[in-house]
Amino acid sequence: MKLARLLELAAKALAAFVAHERAAARYRTPVRLPPRFRRKNGGWLAHRPGLSRGRTPITLNIAVNQAALYNAFTAAGSPAGLCDVVVTLATGVILQQGFTMGAFATGSSFRLNCGAAGCAIYGVGGSGGGGASFFTSSSVGGATVGSDGGPAIVMTGPLSIDNTSGSINGGGGGGGGGGPAASASSGSWNAFHTATGGGGGGGRGYNNAGGGNAGSNALAGAAGVAGSAGSSAGAGPGGGGVLAFSFAAHSGAGGDGGGWGAAGAVGVSGTGTFNAPGNSGGAAGNAVTTNGFALTWIAMGTTSGPIV
Repeated sequence: MKLARLLELAAKALAAFVAHERAAARYRTPVRLPPRFRRKNGGWLAHRPGLSRGRTPITLNIAVNQAALYNAFTAAGSPAGLCDVVVTLATGVILQQGFTMGAFATGSSFRLNCGAAGCAIYGVGGSGGGGASFFTSSSVGGATVGSDGGPAIVMTGPLSIDNTSGSINGGGGGGGGGGPAASASSGSWNAFHTATGGGGGGGRGYNNAGGGNAGSNALAGAAGVAGSAGSSAGAGPGGGGVLAFSFAAHSGAGGDGGGWGAAGAVGVSGTGTFNAPGNSGGAAGNAVTTNGFALTWIAMGTTSGPIV
C-alpha cells in the first residue's frame, strides 16, 4: 500500500514538472551556437575559416628587395586547391622586375598589400630598336621597333590591392630605331653618300634594358650612333643620326626610351634625296595587367602606366 502511494505521488510530481516546463518554454529565448560550432556538413571543423570549404589560408611577407619576377604561387609552394592569399611588402621593399599572382586555383581570394612607405613594384624596361642599315647600293635594311615595357603586376584571378603609400609602375618602352639617308650626285647616289640610322634608347627599368644598335653600313658611308641603355634612374636616350659624307643628307636619330609607364619615342626619319622613316617605340608597360579579372583598389596610391 505504501509503495503504490509513493508511485502515485511520483507520477503526479512528474506531470506537474512537465506542465511547468512546457509553460516556461513559451517565454525562453532559444540559445543558438555560432555557425562554426554547429554540427552540420561534417561538424564544427567544416565551418572554421581556412579549413571550411576546403580553403587554405596563405600569408606571404616579403621583407627584402626582389631582383627577379616575384611569383606568389611559386613562393607559396605551388599549393593545390582553393586558397585565401595575403601578400604584404615590408616598408621600403622593392620588387624590381614585377609581380605575378601565379597559378592559384580558380575561386581563390587574393590581397596584395603594397601600402607601406617606400614600397614599390616595377615592370621591366623594353630594349631600343636598331637603326636602319645599308647593305648594298640598292639594299636598305629598315629600322626596327623598340620593345614594349613590362607590366608591374599581372593578375591571374580577382585581386584586391592596398597601395596607400606605395608605388606601382610599368616599365618604359624602348625607343624606335632611326631611319637611313642618302644624297644624290648627278641623279644617283654612291657609297660615299649614305648614312645609317641611330639606335633607340632602352626603356626605364631595373633590368637595364639595352639600347638599340646603330644601323650597319656595308658601304663607305657614315654609321649612326647606338642608343644608350635604360636603368632604374632613367630611360636611355636614342643614338644620333649622322651626315652623309659632304652632301645634304642626314640619317635619323633613334627614339628615346620611355620613363616609368611610358612608351618609347619614335625613331627619326632620315632626310635627303633617298631616305626612309624611323620605326615606332615600344608600348608603355602596364601598371596592372588585369587579364579581364576583377580588380579592387583598397587604396590606389601612386601608379604609372595603363591599367588594362
